[in-house]
Amino acid sequence: MTATLNRGLNALREQIDSSVASFFTSCVHCGLCAEACLFYLETEDPQYTPIKKLDLMRRMWSREFTLFGRIGGLIGLVKPVTDDDLKAWETLVYDSCTMCGRCSMVCPVGNDITFMIRKMRECMSAATS
Repeated sequence: MTATLNRGLNALREQIDSSVASFFTSCVHCGLCAEACLFYLETEDPQYTPIKKLDLMRRMWSREFTLFGRIGGLIGLVKPVTDDDLKAWETLVYDSCTMCGRCSMVCPVGNDITFMIRKMRECMSAATS
């Protein structure tokens, strides 16, 4: 495990609190946030959906903070976050989100996706510093 990955994983762990758990638990994957995202609308590429931008944090939450995720991690069903993941998501988190808040405004369950992306940016920043 590299120092960058270790810092990134620790930053992800620190950001996961009750609001993050609530977000991931309540998300119904309806796709309305994607239809509000300017980057997704322009490219129609699924990687630009707001929920996909939060996938690393969701994987960390699932793998370390849920029972089924812990079991899945032990038997290899839930992939761990790697250095390559951090590098790949850097573009998604920073270069494909304007933090405009459109995704949060259309969320039917009231998740503040923009807040979550900001938390993800904080993690990425800690990983690279």
